[in-house]
Amino acid sequence: MHFLGYLLNSQKRTDHRSPQRTERQVKERVSWLQEVTTFLGAEIETRNRYSVQDRIGNQLFYAIERTDCCRRQLQRTCLHECASWEVDVLHTPPGQYMQSFLSMRRPMQCVCCCLCRPTAEAPGPHDIGQRSSFRDPWRCCNYNFQLRDAYDSAVLEVHGGCCQPAVWCSLPCGPCSELHFDVLDARTGHRVATIRKVVPGIASGMNQGRDLCCIPEPSKSTLENGT
Repeated sequence: MHFLGYLLNSQKRTDHRSPQRTERQVKERVSWLQEVTTFLGAEIETRNRYSVQDRIGNQLFYAIERTDCCRRQLQRTCLHECASWEVDVLHTPPGQYMQSFLSMRRPMQCVCCCLCRPTAEAPGPHDIGQRSSFRDPWRCCNYNFQLRDAYDSAVLEVHGGCCQPAVWCSLPCGPCSELHFDVLDARTGHRVATIRKVVPGIASGMNQGRDLCCIPEPSKSTLENGT
């Protein structure tokens, strides 16, 4: 979700002639070590890895966490908002060589409730050259994020309410199996995409990873910059 803005913008540049709505699927690669240690009650946080695919399974981006082991373990404690991390994203178009797309960095900082909220920076792709950031604002019990441009102005806002059943009880079936988020243009308030996070079953989670689907809506997408 953190590089959602880049995915939306890259799709706008490549798919602007197509009236169809294009779906991007993000799969989190499951770590057996983390799953086994979680089952034993002593979870070891491993490097997060994500594969961004189109609706027919072609990998478009690959993201891997570069945070060292000690700092990764802080992400499972009460200091998770203070902990720093680094993520590198590679562009992996089908039939072409992979290349560096962007790097995201969040520095260590002291966070307390609404004070000094965590902010991460991400230099733009080489053909854009802008630096943007994303911020986790203080929203009691809600899942909200802001993507900001090089001038520190909000461009995209991700809204997820706390009243969804899956927030309080995640199960691989029924209404507890999905979380929904709206991605809004911060300037107009129009919805430019929806995000659906699927709670996997045991078998599918181990074999295929955890799913996070992003479904842009080009008819309302008015983003014109590189954020």
